[in-house]
Formats: sequence, structure tokens, C-alpha cells
Amino acid sequence: MCGICGILNREEPADASRTLLSKMVDQLSARGPDEQSVHTEGRLGFGHARLSIIDLEGGHQPLFNENKSVVVICNGEIYNYRELRKQLEEKGHWFRTQSDCEVIVHLWEEYGTNMLSDLRGMFAFVLYDKNKDVLFGARDFFGQKPLYYHKGADLFAFSSEVKSLLLHPEINHNLDLVALDQFLFYRYVPHPRTMFTSIKQVPAGHYFLLKQNKLTIERYWESHLEPETLFQPDKKSEEREWTETVKEALFDAVESHMVSDVPVGVFLSGGIDSCLMTAIATQYYGKPMQTFSIAFTGSKQDESPYARQASKHFKTEHFEFSFDPHQVYRYLTETSAYCSQPLADSAILPLYALSQQAAKHVKVVLTGDGGDELFGGYRKYRRGVSALSHTMWKSLRTSNIISTKRLAKCGSDRLGLRSMQARLGMLLVPPLRCTYKRKAWEGWDRYDLYSNELRQSMREYYAEESDWIPLHDCPYADPVNAMLSLDQNWYLPDDLLLKTDHATMANSLESRAPLLDHRLASIAGRLPTNMKTTAKQTKVVLRNIAKQLLPVELASRPKKGFTFPISQWLREDLKGWVYELLCETSTMVPQLFQPQHVKQILDEHNSGKYNHGIKIYTLLTLELWYRNFVG
Repeated sequence: MCGICGILNREEPADASRTLLSKMVDQLSARGPDEQSVHTEGRLGFGHARLSIIDLEGGHQPLFNENKSVVVICNGEIYNYRELRKQLEEKGHWFRTQSDCEVIVHLWEEYGTNMLSDLRGMFAFVLYDKNKDVLFGARDFFGQKPLYYHKGADLFAFSSEVKSLLLHPEINHNLDLVALDQFLFYRYVPHPRTMFTSIKQVPAGHYFLLKQNKLTIERYWESHLEPETLFQPDKKSEEREWTETVKEALFDAVESHMVSDVPVGVFLSGGIDSCLMTAIATQYYGKPMQTFSIAFTGSKQDESPYARQASKHFKTEHFEFSFDPHQVYRYLTETSAYCSQPLADSAILPLYALSQQAAKHVKVVLTGDGGDELFGGYRKYRRGVSALSHTMWKSLRTSNIISTKRLAKCGSDRLGLRSMQARLGMLLVPPLRCTYKRKAWEGWDRYDLYSNELRQSMREYYAEESDWIPLHDCPYADPVNAMLSLDQNWYLPDDLLLKTDHATMANSLESRAPLLDHRLASIAGRLPTNMKTTAKQTKVVLRNIAKQLLPVELASRPKKGFTFPISQWLREDLKGWVYELLCETSTMVPQLFQPQHVKQILDEHNSGKYNHGIKIYTLLTLELWYRNFVG
């Protein structure tokens, strides 16, 4: 795992920017504390910060092809590199190192952009082909690794983190007000935007090509979900077949993710996904694994007893750490200083704390990320199944009165009117509405929050068609697949995986998610709807596998989630700090919002009149991010 950055000037030699590139790499030091390097040739400059995982002595980057006409820097891991290396050597290619990423330059020579279908891993890489004068970069299938870029008239720059790009004097720091508005609604910034108008992100499953100063971005992979195919309950043979198919692919995915020249551990929450990771990984590791969990003091969501039970069953060396409200200030401050994008997902705090402790013992951890989004783990999917079997739903669907495309046409928010229109339509499709039930600020709520100047600036935006999450482009009329598709394409890369990447890499820890193996994901996409979730049970197939591998009390327990009582803590332990941050010393609120409205929100929450916990936490993360990135 690493941090990467680089520039390609239109005319100016990149060697003149070596000092700047060194500073950009320094900003990525947490991602790569083991080694930093800068490479320049002609108009090109690459920077690399390395966290050594594979080929500890020889895997320095950048990496080259045989005659050094192709050069690459990569953040991530190519799990099938040995298989690819053998194939390439049979075609006459020779290698300088044992690095997994070296296969990329040779695959490019053989297959060009089609090479991406051969990769199995998580990655964000950029390569330059000197002979073709082409810059080519790609981001992995689900977006586990970030890749940000700036395209100007005479400059193309990229990096693993926004703060690295902001060091370049030609990249402005203007706030993207559309991204701000979207963040307040979703609690994350949907791709391809960032919080700055001058910087975008390469979407998951996409690549870019820069040739003759023309930039093109294309999708190379996406998960496909089968239209609703509900098998009959008495067809148990079909259920057994799907269970065995997924089980075989799951074992293969976990085994492939174990490749490493350093110790590998597991984040063990006690839930089904992380317990399965532990159960399978211990079969391949050859010695007791190290597992890590976190306990929430006084919380009903505390799963640490289940984690301890799983550790005892699989004979792991287990480390448990406690988390309490007195630590929120510290962790929120530290994560906000690191995160490229503001992220109002409070689960990043215990995840960051856990990563900090785990990094003292291992360099790599397996996680259960992706299990819910690929295999139907959220309760809202159960409501989708109920809708599918409802007589009214079937009648509306067959009559073509209702469809996701017709009813979920979101477009711009128009001060909330368009979103209101979409949600009124979704009253007939409650499960789809549930996808964004935990939004922070509704349209009119945001309008009341904004300063007069910001309201004026936003009028033009609200009056036009905008690029909100395009619910109207969702191809699935089936509400279960519609929710799965939206979660896989938006929530997963822009919230969950960004959270995991920032929390782990801030602590120089590599996280791997076997459940997001794209081969396994392709099988998950073909599962019949009720092999993922039924009206009574989530993650049907994974639970079937869990019953074979886990103690019964772990295999059958309900999902709790990686959460803690943030709303309560904001009223109690954090009350004084919140008032100080948002009302007394805020740098953001006077610039963007109505101070008296912010204070009203705090007063209503602390009096118990309303629960504004999500709104307040969203403002807190934005305020702290604003101080670090805008000033």
C-alpha cells in the first residue's frame, strides 16, 4: 500500500518541480512511511510514498518495463500477480523485481486499456508511455483506493489525497458549493466531485487517458445485478447450489487476499462478515492470527463479547480496545485533519482508534467491508422483498405506472422541491426511499441554514438540472436490486470505503476486503433476490455459510453495526465543546451559514425537543474539515 502523486506539464520540464513533488509526497507520508521517492523525466513527474508489503527490499517505485519506455506508480495490491507474471514471462517479458505492481507495465504493453480485466486486486495507479505520449490511470472495481486529479490548460496533476494536490500553486482552493450542498444531504460527497472546484475524483471502476492534453474517462467495470428472480421456497436444492458456489468463491477470495510478506490480521467485530473472514483466513495462515476489536463503553451496540467468543473459538491472539465519549474530541479532530473529503459517518472514529492500535502489531488487516452491500445485509432490503410480494406493487409494476426511473427522477433539488417530488413518488416504493433515510439536511432545512450570500449563489444551481445521485438512471425496477445498485455505486465507494481507507492509512495500516473481490461480486450479482434477503432474514447465503463454519450463536445473531450513541454524547460529554466549536470560535459558520440558526439547532437538541444528532455531527465534521483545508 502506498501514496502516489504526479504531474504532467504541457510544455515545462517536470524537473523544475522536484521540490514541489517532494512536498506533495511528504503529505502522503502516513500512507507510505517506509520510503519516499521522486522521479522526473521530460514533462513528467511522479512521487511515491511506500508502505512495504510485498518484496520488502526490491519493490521500490516507480516501476518500469524492459526498456524503461513505460513507467508506473501504484497504490494498492495485485493479488493475482504471480499468475499474471508467469503468463507475461511466457510471452517474453522479463522483470526487475518481485513487486506485484510490476505486472502493470507489461500488461499495458500487451493489452492496452483492456489489461484491466486481468487484474484482481485493489488499486489506483498511473502509468506513462513515453513512446505513445499517453498518461493512463485507473481505479479499482469498487473504489477501495482513492484517486484525485486536476486538469488545467497546461497542467494535469493527480494524487491519493486532496491535500497533496492543494500544494500546487496552479490549483485553486475555491469551494465547490454544489459539493457542499450534496454533503449536507448525503453526509458524504458523491463522485466525481470533491469539495474543491479544481479537483475531481476518478470514479470506481473507471480509467482515464490523457493524450495531446485531451482527457477521457471511461468505465471499464460495473457490478451487474440480475433482475428479480425469486425461486420457490421448496427448491432447497437451488439454495444449496448457490451456497456452495458462493462458499467456494469466498474461500478463493480470502486466500488470494492473504498474499503478503508481512503479518496479516483481521478486524473482528463479532458480526457474521468479520467472523467468516477469521474462520477462513485461519485455515490458510498456518499460525494463530492476530484479531482486533473495539468495545463501546456502556453502549447497547457493543459487540465485543461476540468478538471474544469468535477469537476463542478460532484460537486467535486477540486484542480488544475500549472507546468512550471522552475520546471523541481527539479522534474527530485527528480524522478531520487527515480526510481529503468531509465525511459525517461517525463510525470512522472507532475505526480510526482500532486502526491506530492494530498498526502496532500488523501492517495488513482483513475486513468484512462489502458484505452488506453485495449480499443484502441491511434491514431496508427486507422491506424491499415485502414490497415485491405486495399485490399493489405487482399491479403497479405490470401496468408501467410505477418504475424506479419514472418515480425516482431526482435531478436538481430546486430548494428541496425536486427531492420532495421524488420522495412523494417513492411513497409507492418505500424501500428505495429508505436508501437515504439517514440524510442530514433536507432541501428547505439547508436553505434555512445558508447565509444570504450562499442562498444567492445557490439559486442558479437549484434552477438547473444538477448531478445529484442519479436515481433516475437506476436500471432496476425491483426495489431490492435498486437499493443494492445505489449502495454499491455510491454509498460504498464514497462513504464506507473512503472511511476505511482514511482510518487505516492515516495509521499506516493496509486494509483488505475479500468480500469485494470482483469475481465474488459477479457471483453475488447473479444471486436470486431471496438468496440475498427475504422478508425475515438478511444475507441468506452468507448465513448459510456461517452455519457451516461458525458456532450457532454467532451464525444466527442479528446485525448491530459499527455504531455508538453519538446523539446522546453530543448532549452530554461533548456539549460544551460543540457550542464552542460551532458558535464561539467557528471559522466556517459566519462565512457560509446563519449563526443564529446553528445555535437554534444546538439548543433544540440539548433541550431534548428534537434529535438533531445527525445534523450537528455533520456540521462538526464540516467545521473541522474547513479549518484544515480552507482556513
